[in-house]
Amino acid sequence: MDIEKVFYVGRQFGSYQAWQEIFEDYNKKNNQVFTIWDCHLLNESSNIDQSIIDTFKYSYVKFKCKFGPSRGSQATQRQTSTCKMNCPSYFLISLKNFRYFEITGLHLEHKYHEESKLVRLHLVVLFRTVQCRFYECIPEVNKLTKEEEIMIGKMLKLNADKKQVQVMIQKELRKIVPLKKLHNINSQVNSGNNDLEAVVQLLRDSYRADVHIYKDNETSTCKGIFFSTEEMRSDFKKWPEIVFLDGTYKLTNNDMTLMIFLVEDGTGRGEVAGLAFLSTEERDVLEWMLNTFKKLNLTVSLKFIKYFDTNWHNIREDWCMYSVLKNSLGNTTNNRLESVNGKIKQVIKKNSSMTIAIKNFFIWYASHKTTNLLRTAGQFLKKPNLQFDPDDAEKKYIETLSQYASAKSK
Repeated sequence: MDIEKVFYVGRQFGSYQAWQEIFEDYNKKNNQVFTIWDCHLLNESSNIDQSIIDTFKYSYVKFKCKFGPSRGSQATQRQTSTCKMNCPSYFLISLKNFRYFEITGLHLEHKYHEESKLVRLHLVVLFRTVQCRFYECIPEVNKLTKEEEIMIGKMLKLNADKKQVQVMIQKELRKIVPLKKLHNINSQVNSGNNDLEAVVQLLRDSYRADVHIYKDNETSTCKGIFFSTEEMRSDFKKWPEIVFLDGTYKLTNNDMTLMIFLVEDGTGRGEVAGLAFLSTEERDVLEWMLNTFKKLNLTVSLKFIKYFDTNWHNIREDWCMYSVLKNSLGNTTNNRLESVNGKIKQVIKKNSSMTIAIKNFFIWYASHKTTNLLRTAGQFLKKPNLQFDPDDAEKKYIETLSQYASAKSK
């Protein structure tokens, strides 16, 4: 392609997009990179029709070679480096009569950066040596599209290894992206905050959770956030016989403890019934958390509660068997919840912001519910191959109860 036949003073372009398509195609084919050095945006305040602004965007744009003149650094003591090598090449396009762009100035010859086109670099990709031009290492050449950044962001959000992502980008997208760029994308997609209003809004709007806040009476600082979804409260209503409670630490960067209420379903698996973030485990905070859980999960009338508190709660040591573990459905430890905590920590990374911790918790929660559903379905879709007499009592138990419950009844 003869550049002088493509670009010359006086050539016209019907829109900025028309100019951009031809200009970018030429640069890509000839290993050249130009950046905007100076420009003037059109705006409505100048009484210019919006259609003109959309079509042309600028009144003029001056493009200079990436290796063009330096803007004059003020650095003295600090050692710096620059890609500016005083290359004189440039293009100037100007809007004429609000009808078309015209090339009003140019210098086509490049100087002083011949290395940008030389084959010098050898990269090893999937055990194959690939020759790569220095030109292909220029950031502007490897600029990711918005769609590509979104795709890469989703991969990084799933904790994909950055080096593997880097190799995938080079192989699939034919772009060389530094790890620093991937770190920046990762920071963007995993950014969050600890603002109380943002946390409450996230829980209510995104997850339809019932949220309760406990604040210090004197300082109004948040001491606790309790939340549960309709599904969690429904699980407690189905299986209220025993509740496990435990806290896990260092998940958030503001040192709040994640407290988890867990119930045991009919197949012996744990189901989350509620959660709370606590800034401290002082008595008033724990009492608030427990009372909030009780209020949200009332399964009996207030009249019965009053009767129970008056006649039975005060003498609970005389009749309650919890102290000898006869009313815990065979659970003698909190290992069930400890196991859940360990799995949650595989998804929520240490020192996450509150909003990121909540988002990642609900990712784990969705996976947890799906896994429990599949395991439960497996128990009901398959029957054990056991031989019983028609009137055998054990046969009736197995046919009526879940495998877990029938095993407990033996």
